[in-house]
Amino acid sequence: MSTALNAAYLALIDAGIPLNGTLASISCMVDSNGHVLLDPTKFELMNAQSTHEIAMDSQGQIFYIDSVGTFKLNEVFCLMIHDNLSWIRFKNCVH
Repeated sequence: MSTALNAAYLALIDAGIPLNGTLASISCMVDSNGHVLLDPTKFELMNAQSTHEIAMDSQGQIFYIDSVGTFKLNEVFCLMIHDNLSWIRFKNCVH
């Protein structure tokens, strides 16, 4: 889903459609040891306890999240904070 959201956004930009902001979507997973991995590979996904797709706007506000697997709600909140910080670091590099 992250790839589709990012591709759709880039297609809108390429088509010259005016937009009010930017967005970015990332994939992450939690493995059986509780480690968070961003942009996991197919091999890494085989060991996933849960997977998560998170999309943010240009302000770092999360507007979409989809989670699959066994996880606790506080783990998802930690992922959202982790991913939000990743977006802030990415945004600071781009601007």
